[in-house]
Amino acid sequence: MEKYQLKEDEVVLYKGAITTNEGFNQLILTNLNIVFINENNTEAYPTADVKIYENKPQVKAKGNKVEIYLKKGEKEFNFKSILETQKFLNAIKKLLTGKTGFERGLIGVKNKIDFVRETIGDDIADVVSAVAAIQNPTTIDVASTIGVSLLSSKKNKNDKNN
Repeated sequence: MEKYQLKEDEVVLYKGAITTNEGFNQLILTNLNIVFINENNTEAYPTADVKIYENKPQVKAKGNKVEIYLKKGEKEFNFKSILETQKFLNAIKKLLTGKTGFERGLIGVKNKIDFVRETIGDDIADVVSAVAAIQNPTTIDVASTIGVSLLSSKKNKNDKNN
């Protein structure tokens, strides 16, 4: 690697070409640092300095442009393709969260299901079955089916308790 010596306990997770306003043209992500390199200069930022909010690393991408929010400032750079942008995002998010994109997605789905279950109750299977049975549903069809299913479920519970 040009101008950057890995530490004994450091491994490369991603390496790619970038462009920045400061003239850097190569990025290396290791388990310890985010390294920006050009012919004359090397800058390394500890990965531990990336801000985290609600277990989400503050690394944002729009198209090929990436912004990393650090404890002291931010870095902006561009990749040459969206594919490279996604490879970098996957690598840094897995490093900082310990989970792949798929695993993070599953957690999101589970949280949404738990929210619906808490809101509707344990009769969610009946509600989902009723909604799934609708052919070509509209929003009104879904909403009214949910309402009817919930009322029916509450009535059945009341009848059992009496």
